[in-house]
Amino acid sequence: MGNNNLALRIFWILYNGVLLAGFVFLLPFIGYTVATNAKRRHTFRQRMGWCRSPWFGEAARSTGKCIWVHALSVGEVLAAEPLVMRLRQVRPDLRICFTTSTFTGFQTAQRLFGPQRHIGLTYFPYDWIGAVRRIASQINPAMVLLTETDIWPNFLVEMHHRRVPVNLVNLRFSEGSWRNYRRLGRLARILLGGFEKITVQHHTDFNRLIALGIDPNKISVAGNIKFDGVAPEQAADSAVQWKRKLNIAPGKPVLVAGSTHAGEEALLFKVLNLLACGGTAPVLVLAPRDPLRSEEIVSSCRAFGLDVDLLTAMLNRTPEVRPCPQVLVVDTIGVLKVLYGVADVAFVGGSLVPCGGHNPLEPAVWGKPVLFGPDMRDFSLISRLLLEARAAQQVMNADELLQAVTILLAHPQLAAEMGSRGLNVVEAHKGSVDRTLKFLKLFTQNDNKNSPWAQAAGPRC
Repeated sequence: MGNNNLALRIFWILYNGVLLAGFVFLLPFIGYTVATNAKRRHTFRQRMGWCRSPWFGEAARSTGKCIWVHALSVGEVLAAEPLVMRLRQVRPDLRICFTTSTFTGFQTAQRLFGPQRHIGLTYFPYDWIGAVRRIASQINPAMVLLTETDIWPNFLVEMHHRRVPVNLVNLRFSEGSWRNYRRLGRLARILLGGFEKITVQHHTDFNRLIALGIDPNKISVAGNIKFDGVAPEQAADSAVQWKRKLNIAPGKPVLVAGSTHAGEEALLFKVLNLLACGGTAPVLVLAPRDPLRSEEIVSSCRAFGLDVDLLTAMLNRTPEVRPCPQVLVVDTIGVLKVLYGVADVAFVGGSLVPCGGHNPLEPAVWGKPVLFGPDMRDFSLISRLLLEARAAQQVMNADELLQAVTILLAHPQLAAEMGSRGLNVVEAHKGSVDRTLKFLKLFTQNDNKNSPWAQAAGPRC
């Protein structure tokens, strides 16, 4: 144990030395970026802990124990939603402070949790000692839940000094991250061994943690919480309402392409033109991963000779003067999950280009046939489950995408059967959130009486 502490201290000193050197070297660039970029300026002061987030609201004035839940960016925020909302449901005596690291992640958290009283929202600190201490003092947590692998040494050391247990939930090792952890060797064992408990998505992840030397009693295979975060039951009529809002004519086929990246939109426009030439002319609802690219995408679309409009612009017009265009570009966040409900066929982006793919469960839960490209490494288990169930199809290029869309639009029964199998996959794998909360002894107050943080001082979030 003494050797571990010495190794950790040496690593911590070296780590902060590198941080300081990097900061000094990059100081002109950092200063310029903060001064000229409104988004960076917005996040910088809060991530340094120099100002208190206005989104703490009621949570800041409340008393009682607080759990700090952190998610890196948009995808992790969406994945964490069912965990946060279920925790509020089963433990109303606890308060929650939710943090994220990016501007778009914060916007997403604001949309999901802002109206919910007793959920404080702010940014996760930069991993500077001072920033971590200032924000930790503002939140003063009794427990921390980190989603997946957003692990920062100064943050972990500060929580250790405060005797605040930190848990890692929904862990999944990609092949790349597994190789990196193996290279770290003993250091990986020290970092991951410092977590109070870890929940993993699959037995493979469990075995990899054991191989790194982590105590198996700290680990539980809880499944993937993403399966619990895609249910549209509360918005069963939303798809019908959105179809009316978009003035999509009855019987008009719709292709929804979600979370697309640069390089994919042009392929989709080519596919749309070829479909029209073949006698099938679906509406393409295109939601780029970064809505700030929307104007650029509109210009590209017009270069292909397609009629295009922005979603916000269309919705601001009266229904009589806003016919649905051939291509509708979604220039806002928070609506894609519902817009998948209007699809006859769904394509999941970030997969025809080497970006790792995005969550195919979002269209699958609506019972839609799902298409994605060859690169789904960030959702490898989910995509494999859908492919094995014949609920999704992997296309290697634009030609295969064209062929798959043509077949599915021409054979609605085939598309419906494919979508039904996808919905069955989602239903079969739900329950990860409850398994996670039970393992963390947060599911009921009785379960929680003997937890290591139960005697902690009542923090203020």
